[in-house]
Amino acid sequence: MNKIRGRRSGNIHYAWKIFACCCAVNACVLGIVANTAGIYLQPVSAEMGWPLAKMNFYLTIIQIVMTVTLPIVGIVLPKINIKLSIGLSCFVMGATYALSAAFHSLTDWYIAGVILGICYAFLMYIPIPLLINNWFKKYVGTILGIVAAGASLVAAFTNPLGSLLITQHGWRVARIVLGLASILLSVPLVIAFLKYRPEDIGLRPYGTDENAVNNREGQAIRGMTARQAAKTFPFYFVFIFSGLLVMSASMLQQVPGYAVSVGLSPTVGATGVSCIMIGGIFGKIVLGGLTDRWGFAKAAIVGCLCGLLGVTTLLLSGNRLILFFIGTFLFGGAYAAIVVIPPMAVRGTFGTKEYSQIYSWITVANGAFGALTPIAVGIIFDRTHSYSLSWEICLAAYVIVVLLVVLTRVTSRKLRSRYEINL
Repeated sequence: MNKIRGRRSGNIHYAWKIFACCCAVNACVLGIVANTAGIYLQPVSAEMGWPLAKMNFYLTIIQIVMTVTLPIVGIVLPKINIKLSIGLSCFVMGATYALSAAFHSLTDWYIAGVILGICYAFLMYIPIPLLINNWFKKYVGTILGIVAAGASLVAAFTNPLGSLLITQHGWRVARIVLGLASILLSVPLVIAFLKYRPEDIGLRPYGTDENAVNNREGQAIRGMTARQAAKTFPFYFVFIFSGLLVMSASMLQQVPGYAVSVGLSPTVGATGVSCIMIGGIFGKIVLGGLTDRWGFAKAAIVGCLCGLLGVTTLLLSGNRLILFFIGTFLFGGAYAAIVVIPPMAVRGTFGTKEYSQIYSWITVANGAFGALTPIAVGIIFDRTHSYSLSWEICLAAYVIVVLLVVLTRVTSRKLRSRYEINL
């Protein structure tokens, strides 16, 4: 009883230091590095004389490498020094981003894509939900949503900042400034505070019921093994709808190019990305709260409705600024779903017994669908000189996601009862 306790540092539970680390890492990998990729596609392609599809293939390489690496990460991450793995990945990611300022060939970008893909696998999908699940007993969806919202808040500033740097100083200066910023904002916090589990330092997760401490361990391991989960229909439903959510959200990177294609300026396009990030801030917090209150299925449907409304508005906006910004803001609500719904769907459907491994398998779909999207959009644009068909595919994807989410809940009822999953 004395070894595992609810000790606080002053009046603050150590879980909130983990929360700060998660916010910093998520903000840097998503807010600074990943979500600013779109502002470079047109400037780099134009300067180097490359077709957009070839430049987009750099993003595809990142997704392919990440997809291959994710299952390995799901197995090894709980077994290695998480402070070292996360800290080193943050440093290498930021350094690669900054050093790309010296690139002059597609080969350079493709090699960087391999390095970033490995870093993303250790940073983007698995560690944040895993750490939040380890350190927080209650309100997991809300906490995860707030962490994710922080990344959108940072991206809302970094996209126009990056666009301004590109306009005034060139894309190479922008890569150096933002790459170094990502290192400085993440690595020090990770080195100072990151811990894998509260038990490692003699604590219980935040929100643990003090009157049920003796039952906590049994509750923590409720659920299915990865092998058991992989033999069920709900596993494949979650696999596919997670991938479709990522595929649709990947259109974020094409918004600057879409803006130019309908007669708007690159600055307006970058501001549109910021609107998506702002919409994502609200969306992630709201969807996180809804998963705690209603479950992941209803929250996912709300997110998809935002996507349907947002994309439809974008397609109808033409070069009208107000409609363009309304559409991107609404799209941000759907964009928010990719970091809240899949991890909560895995937790709510399969439990926490082998959460990291099950979720790592699900994220393979995220990487695979994310890898295909940039190159497919590039090919469609190069052939049609329009982004309309890509947006229409995005609309269809949201409809399919709603159907699969409903099927997941219906077909998993007996499984959740059998394995006493009630999260």
